[in-house]
Amino acid sequence: MATNIPEIKAFRPIDFPKFNTLHLDNGIPVYQMISEDYDVLKLEINFKAGRINEKQQGVARACADQLKEGSLKYNSEFLADKFDSYGASLQTTGGMDFSRVELYSLSRHFNTLMPYIQDMLVNPSFSEKELNSYKHRNVQRLQIDLSKNDIIAYRAITEKLFGKDHPYGYNSTLDTVLALSPDLLIEHFENNYFTSKPGIIIAGGIDDKIIRVLNDSIGSIKVEDKNNGVYPAPHIENEIKFLIKAKQKYQSSIRIGRKLFNRMHPDYPGVYLLNTILGGFFGSRLMQNIREQKGLTYDIYSTIDMLWNDGYLMIGAEVDNENIATVLEEIYSEFDTLKKELVPSEELQLVKNYINGNLLNLMNGPFNSIELMRLLAVYKYDIEFFDYFMKQILVINSEKLCELAKKYLNAEQFIEVIVAN
Repeated sequence: MATNIPEIKAFRPIDFPKFNTLHLDNGIPVYQMISEDYDVLKLEINFKAGRINEKQQGVARACADQLKEGSLKYNSEFLADKFDSYGASLQTTGGMDFSRVELYSLSRHFNTLMPYIQDMLVNPSFSEKELNSYKHRNVQRLQIDLSKNDIIAYRAITEKLFGKDHPYGYNSTLDTVLALSPDLLIEHFENNYFTSKPGIIIAGGIDDKIIRVLNDSIGSIKVEDKNNGVYPAPHIENEIKFLIKAKQKYQSSIRIGRKLFNRMHPDYPGVYLLNTILGGFFGSRLMQNIREQKGLTYDIYSTIDMLWNDGYLMIGAEVDNENIATVLEEIYSEFDTLKKELVPSEELQLVKNYINGNLLNLMNGPFNSIELMRLLAVYKYDIEFFDYFMKQILVINSEKLCELAKKYLNAEQFIEVIVAN
């Protein structure tokens, strides 16, 4: 019996998820995405308090981590038990550009839990006992990490791209971890939390009562207006090839990368599409050539990381020692193919559909949509940026991709790191 296979059609333009904006009494903007059929919510409070704002290496991450470890009024055990007892999850993270407080909770418990978050953000304790536990955990984790080729390779490539003293490039060491003190964390907190308006996103089961609770707690905190953080110029390496000896005997890690730009660069949509074709999904050219056809690695990928002030493209693979040279040769061969040959229309449409499918997935429910909302609330892009990006993805042709490949995919522009025994 004949089977009718549905016709594959190109995606239509995608609309940004519907959201509302409001301001708390202290002027902090809140981006809210209401889903009336949800009885849970997610709250994000994003502070411009990441690495680019720290005065000593490692302080931003430690400060964010220690926020949830107690306030002057409530210790870490009390807070952990309290959030657990209500089935809630509280996470704090410190990143390159921002530090974040995240709460997952049943909507009906929001009123009970927010006073604890308010106290945590107004009166953090940064106790020496909790900080010592943090330092102990991170020293142990660092010792484990430094035995893994892939982590050594990642640490090396970011250091070579930006410089060992640059906030985007430095790597934590035993010395930087052990040098942390409560005074350093307090200084970072006082200089960067609520010294500018954080970006707040709240999604899920939200009503007017929840917004009033949010305003009574976070909206009552005094916000100053300081311009903290100076972005230093990245250090440019003269050498581009680095071999690092590792303990693992039989498998090596390859990382090659180059600096790019942030999302506001006019070439960003095109390079995003080009990178996806190169190595950004399972059906990419690097995967098809080096894994599927030649069997030289289990996994190979290409990714672009966009930061507040900068960005980079990185290709990574784990390979047997004897295959290092061949894999590198094949990677650069794919560069040359993209520079010399037009991407076939069928492949181009497939990748565009893949990108659109990923964006549709980001809009599947309010919590997934937070990833997109963050571009507005945290990075301060306007909604026109999203429309511009999608329209560019739809109209970029093979000739434009070939032009971008000639501009950005040249072997001499890439730093090469091999971690091997």
